[in-house]
Amino acid sequence: MAFYVFILLGLGLSVYFLPTLVKVKEIKCSSQFGPCNINLQNKLQGIEGKNIRIAKKEVKAILTTEVIVKKYSLQFIIPDKLLINLIERKAKYALGSSSYAKLEIVDEEGLIISLEESSNLPTLKKEGELNNVGEKVSKEEYFALTLINTLFDSYQIKEGKIEGDSLIINYNLVTKAIFPLEGDSELLASSFSLILKKYESSKSQPKVIDLRFNNPVISE
Repeated sequence: MAFYVFILLGLGLSVYFLPTLVKVKEIKCSSQFGPCNINLQNKLQGIEGKNIRIAKKEVKAILTTEVIVKKYSLQFIIPDKLLINLIERKAKYALGSSSYAKLEIVDEEGLIISLEESSNLPTLKKEGELNNVGEKVSKEEYFALTLINTLFDSYQIKEGKIEGDSLIINYNLVTKAIFPLEGDSELLASSFSLILKKYESSKSQPKVIDLRFNNPVISE
């Protein structure tokens, strides 16, 4: 009986102390896009060479503070490799200010994941200060961004600007479209599409399409 107690005690101690003795020699990080972004990989490399317990603790501390990381999992592979699988937030919109050179890069949930010098994403311009990485854009900004994205898919409209309580979009260098900053974005986009179709066979194009009202106001 004492022998079995001794064995169990030994196993218990090994489970407790083993993580402090085994060192992680390689950390491999991958996401749904392939290898993790280079900035994150550089931070993780500084943890290589530490024991499992400390390595896991420090990796978790990094991943939980990285805005770009949405979800993650860790797996230790014997003898000395730590695998990190994560889901990165995907850039979907860009939001800029006329007062600043940088753009806020925004994911599908409205969270700002980085600040960049330029972007090929559908872009919204506004007045005033930029938000910080890790913050969410305002409800009005998010509505305008989703609307621009819908219009980009249909008409390759890539830019818009918030002026007061409205979203302003220039279409084909002729038509100025004015949208509200709340409501049903799909309905607004459909209304805009129906109005444009009415002018497909016309030689003239509307100068202003104002969709802020129940009945759109069109100026020719």
